[in-house]
Amino acid sequence: MSEINNINKQIYLENEYKNFLRELKKIRKENEKTLRNETVASKERIKGIKDEYKKNEASLTNQLQSKLIRLRKAHNTTLSQEKNRLNNEITMLQKSHDEKVAELTETHATQINQKSETLENKLNTLEMKFEREKSKLS
Repeated sequence: MSEINNINKQIYLENEYKNFLRELKKIRKENEKTLRNETVASKERIKGIKDEYKKNEASLTNQLQSKLIRLRKAHNTTLSQEKNRLNNEITMLQKSHDEKVAELTETHATQINQKSETLENKLNTLEMKFEREKSKLS
């Protein structure tokens, strides 16, 4: 009987072992299936992230280009305004300069005429003195 019990125990252990192996295979298959599903899901998530990254990159590139265009326009406008302002300032300075030159020229001409008249008067006076002295001597 003991031998029968041993054989029964042996059969029972073998059956338990087979059941354990079957369960292990089931778990392995489930794990492999889960791994495949998770791998596919991860790849899809990665693809989605990459796509979103590309969209964001394109959007940001467009925004930066728009800002750059606006900055260039603003710069050109400012540059044009500053150029006009400086041209106006140069024109005003040139007019002021021309007026001062004309004024100085007029002043110098007046001074020269006055000096000339003064010298002419002196010359006339000296000529008259010379003529008087000459007539006294003759």
